[in-house]
Amino acid sequence: MERRRAGGMGSRNSASSEESQYWAQAVSAIEHFVALHAHSGASEQVLHINRLIADFPTDEQLEAGGGYKAIKPIKSKFVTGLEALRDSAEKEVAAIDATLEHLEILIALRDAPVQDTKRNKRLRLNSPALGPSPTPPIPRSSLGPGAGTGPPAHAHSHAGGAGMVVVGKNANAKRQHQQHVERLEPGRKVAFHQPQRLDPENGEISESQWILAIVKRFIPPNKYEVEDADEEGVTYTTTMTSLIALPDPEAPASSSSNAFPEYAPGVKVLGMFPDTTVFYRSTIVEGPKRYPAGGGARTVSSAKAERSYRIKFEDDGGQIRIVPAHYVVAFRDG
Repeated sequence: MERRRAGGMGSRNSASSEESQYWAQAVSAIEHFVALHAHSGASEQVLHINRLIADFPTDEQLEAGGGYKAIKPIKSKFVTGLEALRDSAEKEVAAIDATLEHLEILIALRDAPVQDTKRNKRLRLNSPALGPSPTPPIPRSSLGPGAGTGPPAHAHSHAGGAGMVVVGKNANAKRQHQQHVERLEPGRKVAFHQPQRLDPENGEISESQWILAIVKRFIPPNKYEVEDADEEGVTYTTTMTSLIALPDPEAPASSSSNAFPEYAPGVKVLGMFPDTTVFYRSTIVEGPKRYPAGGGARTVSSAKAERSYRIKFEDDGGQIRIVPAHYVVAFRDG
């Protein structure tokens, strides 16, 4: 827990390094777009197409000159010119999208709301907004030394929906956790990879971390607006690369939103630390059911959605804690 309490200059330097990295990537993306546009010849292509249009024969000329045969050479040049212009435009659009992505990350790092330093002290699992908790809250006195700080958030995961397999101890969760990509509906709970945030009062930059959030709306073509489950009105615009759809125990049993993987003992996961709305790296100690020696596919349905895992969080003094199964998701390196 000391690593989380340390904060200060270490986290600030790390954030500064990350921001500098994204600045460099943004500058590189902008330079690439400028160079691409300068050498695309789009202006010349447009002029060439306009000249072809101006040279297109009139109806009288077509009748006198043999109809289609008279325009066949122009048509070939016209099609070639339009295809070249389209290819140039598509490359420039891709370059612009890449540039905007880097700039959005920079904006999130610089202008995101100040982190609520009391997040890890809030008793949120019994909140009506988050639904009933299958396990009683664990008293703060049982957290041992460093209570209230929570374990460090050095964790990454991947976006995706429900999977259908038991994940073994030596399995790569990224490969074995079957993806089910579907549009997330408003109200769906997700784990959101919150960007670093600056506290203007002390100048410290927080660690990025996975927090509980609620989908507010889908923004075509591929973005979502999500709201921090712990801070009403604090919203973020993000993509599925920063989201993990949580299993929905209230969804119909036949729905893919209801089903989710069972993880075998020893598997690395992200679990929501008791009495908080933050997900941390942890290891499965005991699953909601006993697993057969040979493994095998099995899906947790709504009847079992209230089951809990016994898991061990990193840097938590080896304590074993109980976490609802629908607040445990696959972990991914990088």
